[in-house]
Amino acid sequence: MNAAGSCFSCYMASGVLTRTALNHNTGNKTTVSNIVMASIVLVMMTFLMPLIHYTPNVGISIFKILMHVTRPNIVMMGNVPGTQSYRNLEQYKDAKRVSSFLILGVESPIYFANSTYFKHRILRWVKEEEERAISKLECGIKCVVLDMSTVTAIDTTGIESLLQLQKTLKKRSLELVLVNPVGDVAKKLRASEAWKIFGSKRIYMRIDEAIVAISWLLNGMPSNATFNKKSWIIYDNEMAI
Repeated sequence: MNAAGSCFSCYMASGVLTRTALNHNTGNKTTVSNIVMASIVLVMMTFLMPLIHYTPNVGISIFKILMHVTRPNIVMMGNVPGTQSYRNLEQYKDAKRVSSFLILGVESPIYFANSTYFKHRILRWVKEEEERAISKLECGIKCVVLDMSTVTAIDTTGIESLLQLQKTLKKRSLELVLVNPVGDVAKKLRASEAWKIFGSKRIYMRIDEAIVAISWLLNGMPSNATFNKKSWIIYDNEMAI
């Protein structure tokens, strides 16, 4: 309040001049007025405090909501050995990175409020993983897989961010694959240019299917080849059948 008032040449709310002006305007003559004011403040704090007690928590909640809206949650995923399951690497310590692939799970809607952050965050993740692979003498990234099974909504700006991301990665000789877009997300993608650009070879129902199919394409296998349901997975330093 004082910060705002300073822009308009106001007195400080708790300053001596303010109290003097208040006493003059109300006709106070003695210091008893200070006791009255203190009593009023005490009563207000006693009875009104419960009403404003949660104000800081409300502010924090609003801040968290804004952060969630503008910064979608994206997690790095890995394969759980011996299964076709892919989980968050931070939550499942047994999960392993898949060589040549950056698998990311998008856990928020993609729309105008977060589309820019969405694209930049993925590109930054690509850069970080490429640097990690070089430092550990591992195979570099050749494909980015986006698990969209928990994306509940997408708008035209979100779709455009996917197309821009695909173009950016393509210039770097990297593939972008979408996995399991569902509901309205799938409908909007199908009705847009994205469905033609990604096509059936870049949109899959399961992560393991995407990895096997793209691995075959990257290794020069026929694009119309079929593969066994029991897929093979190459980890950073080993192969699992």
